[in-house]
Amino acid sequence: MDATPESFAYRCLPLNIANAHGWEILNPHGFSAEWNGGAGTDAVTVRPDPGADPRRMAVSLFGQGVLTFHVEAILRTPPG
Repeated sequence: MDATPESFAYRCLPLNIANAHGWEILNPHGFSAEWNGGAGTDAVTVRPDPGADPRRMAVSLFGQGVLTFHVEAILRTPPG
């Protein structure tokens, strides 16, 4: 995250929290992702498995090989 331009990855709160605490979330469909080492968002190729819904796949929004997973849920911690 430090290597992203102007440390931009730290501006994404979910990414920042996940980096600090670690999250484990199952994706609803299988896929493969390949990063060619480039800095742009086009440097990651995501290939859904057969039968997977491509609209629910991870995407590259930040570049630098970072994948974004759209979580269809609201997560809450217990009060206090």
